This record gives sequence, structure tokens and C-alpha cells, in this order.
Amino acid sequence: MSNPLMTIHPDTWNDGNAIIALSPDAFDSNRNDLEQFGYRWTWDDVLRLRCWQKSASLLKSEQMAASDAIRLGIPMDRIDSQLSPVTVCEALRRARERSLTEQRIRSIATPARPACFPPGRWNGKVYGGRGGYHVYVDNQRIPIRDDDYPAVKRYETLIRRYRNAIDVLRSG
Repeated sequence: MSNPLMTIHPDTWNDGNAIIALSPDAFDSNRNDLEQFGYRWTWDDVLRLRCWQKSASLLKSEQMAASDAIRLGIPMDRIDSQLSPVTVCEALRRARERSLTEQRIRSIATPARPACFPPGRWNGKVYGGRGGYHVYVDNQRIPIRDDDYPAVKRYETLIRRYRNAIDVLRSG
């Protein structure tokens, strides 16, 4: 095949999708037309160049590419599809596994913050000692009273277990 004007390949970041990429140097359509069809100018990791591209469902990507090719005047013999049945099945299997993992993660109850604990992003550590406990929430030092320390320490333990459980699910 001579240089393709359109390439369809699996999305390296999203297993359930494919990327439809248009050759940047051989394409003379109006930018507004391309944006109207859902394309954006960005880097393509597979082709290793900047080009017009859009994401599509793996199962519908070739049909969508053919439709776009007709609208953009690209001959069918200048479309390069790098999707094989094996590639599509493997990508869909990984997407299904990721979906199940995310579903399991959502089913894990997030530990409830103690009432004495302020909202915000916490670094997960309790500092100080008797009479001077504190935590950092959103990079602000927050003092913790001695009588609130056991609840905060329990929360620290629960949140660590929660994060470890999520890490195990994502790695496994």
C-alpha cells in the first residue's frame, strides 16, 4: 500500500477503543471540517507523529473510518487498518477485566473520616506526640486534640488498608 491517508490502530491507553488517524502531510481538508467530524490535532503514540485523530469503539471503528473516508474524500485503498480479530479480542478482554476491577474497587467501602478530621487531601500521616498531635490536610497543619487521637489513628489504619486493597486489585 502506498502511504495511507487514514490509519486505524488499537488505542494504547484505552483497551476498548481504537484510534482513527489522518496523515498530516497528505490531508488538505479544512480544519473546521475535521473538528466537526470529531478529530483533534494531537500526538499519536503508535504512528509517532502529530496528526488529526479521534477515538472510536473498537467494534465500530472500521465502520466509522469508512464513513469518515467517504465524507472526507479518502479512497478506500488508502486506509490502513491495523486491527486484527486477535487484537480486537485481546483489547476487549483487557477492557472487560479493567471494568470488573473498577467495579470491585467501587464495592469496597471507603472508611469514614472522624468528625474531628477536616475535609481535604490528607497525606496519610499523624505527627507529634501527646499534647501536640497534628496532621497535614491540603498542605495545612491541623492540630489534633489528645482525645481525638485514637479516632484519627484508627482512620489512618483503615485508610491504609483501603488503599492496599485497591492496589492489590489493580495489580492482580
